[in-house]
Amino acid sequence: GLLAAADAAAAAAEPADLFSDDFDAPLIKSLDATVARLEETLETMRGGAPTPALFERCKVDAYGAPQPLSAVAHVSIASPTLVRIACFDPQLAPAVAAAIGSLEGLGLRPAVQGADVSVNVARPSKEQRAALAKAAAQAAEAARMKTRTHRKDA
Repeated sequence: GLLAAADAAAAAAEPADLFSDDFDAPLIKSLDATVARLEETLETMRGGAPTPALFERCKVDAYGAPQPLSAVAHVSIASPTLVRIACFDPQLAPAVAAAIGSLEGLGLRPAVQGADVSVNVARPSKEQRAALAKAAAQAAEAARMKTRTHRKDA
């Protein structure tokens, strides 16, 4: 009885094993989440040529509820300045065009062509590229600050 209690007290007094996976698990999880959020933010920024990731945050009002664009259409890059969006249901083409036109910060003007939606994506001007670089730097700095906070709290 007394010996077991002494062993339990000694075990409780031992410092945490800093090299165990269990010790770092919460920190690693929070750092991974911070990096994932930064990647999502950077993917939705328009650099030179358009990518399908540019439209991932687009929600289409379809079937009575907002749906992700990927659930109602397929995005393909036809050229460095043209994106074609093939709607699975041709009746949704106007709703898809409206959703793409309302994407904040992109200034896109989609055109409905039957069951498809075409989006001309102009190359960014020098001023737009500078603003994009500034926004990317701010997102990266916010992620760095969040990372420092996670490490300090760990």
